[in-house]
Amino acid sequence: MIPLDIRPMGTGDLAAVDRVLAATDETVATSSGWPYLELVHSCGRVLVGEIEGTIVGFAAAVPAGGVTHVSDLFVTPEHQGRGIGRRLLGELLGDAWPRSTFSSPDARALPLYIRHGLRPSWPGCYLEGPVTALPEPDPDLEVVIIDAAQMTEAERALDGIDRTCLHRHEARETGSVHLAVRSGGTVVAAGHARDARKSPGRWLDRLVVAPEVDPVGPVVAALRAAASPARPVGACVPGPHPALAVLLGRGFRIVDQDTYCESEPGLFDPTRSLPDPALL
Repeated sequence: MIPLDIRPMGTGDLAAVDRVLAATDETVATSSGWPYLELVHSCGRVLVGEIEGTIVGFAAAVPAGGVTHVSDLFVTPEHQGRGIGRRLLGELLGDAWPRSTFSSPDARALPLYIRHGLRPSWPGCYLEGPVTALPEPDPDLEVVIIDAAQMTEAERALDGIDRTCLHRHEARETGSVHLAVRSGGTVVAAGHARDARKSPGRWLDRLVVAPEVDPVGPVVAALRAAASPARPVGACVPGPHPALAVLLGRGFRIVDQDTYCESEPGLFDPTRSLPDPALL
């Protein structure tokens, strides 16, 4: 067994962890203003794996209600296939149940998560398309901009998850805006939108929808509100979500795909809300 030291990430490790991401073509560019590593460090738990003092991998998890959600598991290419990811994941999860994650298309990822009790459930489809392709909005729905405190209150009411810590960091993202979808003055959905990080478009990070509402209308309304003219807009849409067929039928296309995995059925309802795969 290779001499791997596993320890909690410190603030001084941010650049080294970003280099791990860059080596796997997943850089978050900490100097660009996207505070992702700072976010998972302050809101969740991050472990790094070192070999002779050099960080070669890391794993992170954030709380999502009562669920431990694995947000990241990366090992530099030259150290892959040596059991480092398995050891990091095992140390990260410990005896935490229930648990969830999104597995990448890498053929090695899904077997690893399955061995840690995470069963594949449905695909998360990353959709992108022009705002002109969106269906006409439901006239009974209106979208308003809300602040972080209102967003926290809305999400607590809609799905019971307190994302206060996330909201503080989201405000630093380029083009960040919190949205509430209302029907007759009642908030029926809430979400976060921002500029896309790897394209010139806009992205709807997350949309939480009330259980008694047809979810397609709020998705369309939120995408319209998140979008900018002449720029594509996108979101991660679960395979079972009724909006997926609607958007594909209007010309949106799938640009990437992950697999949602959970330790027990029903931790996340894929027919109602749009997830942020890293943070739920």
